[in-house]
Amino acid sequence: TEQDIATQPLVIAYPSFYSDDQLALLLGICQSLNVTVVGLINSALLHAAGHGDGHLLVVDQYLHHTLVNEVQVKDHQVQMVNSHLLSNTGWVSLNDALARAISDEFIRQTRFNPRHDAQHEQELYNLLPQWLEQTQAGESLLQVADKSITLGFNLLADAGKHILQPVFDLLAEQQSGNQVKIILCPQASWFQVWQKDLAATANPSQHLVQQCQLLQASIVDSSAQEGVVVTEQLWLGGDQSQEPSQAQSNERSGQQQPAPIIPTRKIKAAPTHVLSGAHAHPLQGELWLSAEANNVSDQPMENSLGKIQHNHSGEVIFTPAADCLLNNQKLHSATLLDAQDTLSNQSVSYQLIQVMAHG
Repeated sequence: TEQDIATQPLVIAYPSFYSDDQLALLLGICQSLNVTVVGLINSALLHAAGHGDGHLLVVDQYLHHTLVNEVQVKDHQVQMVNSHLLSNTGWVSLNDALARAISDEFIRQTRFNPRHDAQHEQELYNLLPQWLEQTQAGESLLQVADKSITLGFNLLADAGKHILQPVFDLLAEQQSGNQVKIILCPQASWFQVWQKDLAATANPSQHLVQQCQLLQASIVDSSAQEGVVVTEQLWLGGDQSQEPSQAQSNERSGQQQPAPIIPTRKIKAAPTHVLSGAHAHPLQGELWLSAEANNVSDQPMENSLGKIQHNHSGEVIFTPAADCLLNNQKLHSATLLDAQDTLSNQSVSYQLIQVMAHG
């Protein structure tokens, strides 16, 4: 209900081509409707999650264009690499091309042009999805008003592939010499119809919602500390192939779930060292912090406060493994670290610093 939407925290998945101004406008609209937004996530990251490590091409089709996102999944991180926006390859252009092809065939077989009359033209567009399914099974009888034609799928396939050829060319170029996986969003699932040899995985309609549900708790926690979380990379905790129902079952049974996202923070200065007592440890490789005594190790340890490591962009990430405070505020999920941050619990305290090079 409208009341439920207004009171429940909302996570919005947005396409990569949205600008900061568009996101700000979207948040403004939500605010005017008294809708509480806690997170904004690039939808390509959610579509890429759950497909294992590798270089993924996430393909999504919109009204006027197709968006191909390059996403890298490695070491439980899902990160945007690049985006390609292909104009005139959207659903409107595709429908227009199919409608023209069918209309031309009506003229050829019956001398009747369904596009000369607004009512008949609208009927043609309304029947397109049904005709597409029919013709895939073989020649079908298509009827508009009192006129009918026999149509095979090859004619529609040629018209559709002509519109989408720039997309197929880009995918072929990206695949050339590279090991990539192609992920089709639900709106782009028809692409395999136009290109039969397209090796791709089509995400089911519920995939994005399921991935978002897995992340929602951490986003709400992060939002309480950071405000609205806007993320262009995800941190996947545990097995990516784990079903949502199993993950929820683990949560109910009390098993600790790794932090799934790295919220965006405004970092003033990247730390280079962590202070443990009188010792400054350089942030190289992976470092584990003890939760019992001020101790830092490059090897996993029992009773760890958490782990510090770098992501592919060189940013410093801390993933908590036990109850932890970041700058005296409870920390529930992975986060980017800033110089002057403090990580602590009742027994220990670690200070992040930046050592400047002089010479």
